[in-house]
Amino acid sequence: MGQGLESGGGAITETQNGILIAEKTGRFFFLDKIADDQPRLRQTKIFININQEGFEREAKQQGYAVKPGSNVGYASLGMRVHDLLLLSDKRHLLASYTRWNDEQACAQLIFSIADLDQTSDLPISGPWQEIFKTTPCLTLGPLKSKPFAGHQAGGRMIELSDGKILVTVGDFKNDGDKRSLTTADLSNSYGKTHLIDLRTKSIQENFTVGHRNPQGLVLRQNGEVWLTEHG
Repeated sequence: MGQGLESGGGAITETQNGILIAEKTGRFFFLDKIADDQPRLRQTKIFININQEGFEREAKQQGYAVKPGSNVGYASLGMRVHDLLLLSDKRHLLASYTRWNDEQACAQLIFSIADLDQTSDLPISGPWQEIFKTTPCLTLGPLKSKPFAGHQAGGRMIELSDGKILVTVGDFKNDGDKRSLTTADLSNSYGKTHLIDLRTKSIQENFTVGHRNPQGLVLRQNGEVWLTEHG
């Protein structure tokens, strides 16, 4: 069914009538069932612009090795969708993704929200509105074989019981000896979790610090938040 999908990242979330799949390129597909419970996969009109083309163009101009289908986490897999979160009201969809900024020649991890209409045959979203993006914007790395550590982005999201959203941000391989950033530095967004209040639009940055690549995130029924690191 998924022969038209590009591998190397993406996200899924369950909806009222099926499963919404965000491909790494920012295209969205919908998986549901037809007669005799046969599954079908269809592309929707929902889309997120990650500007992978701009990233590859800049990397090639600067002499980086960009080989499509190789260097997992780098090169052709640099920009991607990382996670989806359908809020408990079933009317709002959050997405996390890395996007390349042509003007500044750098990338950021962005968290955005959109209205989601599930009444149609295929889910429909309103325009995406950014609610948080990491700073500083990340330029290409020092190794010509590895321009961008997009696999170490974190990007997980959970909805807390008080209506706030907890999000994770990886270090993008920028922590440790001889690195430009550290996760202990509170002046940057990386290697941290952040708390977003969708009602007041306020953000409590640096909720926790010192993370490498926080990929596992769950809220237990007793209110505890558990987080696991990748790597």
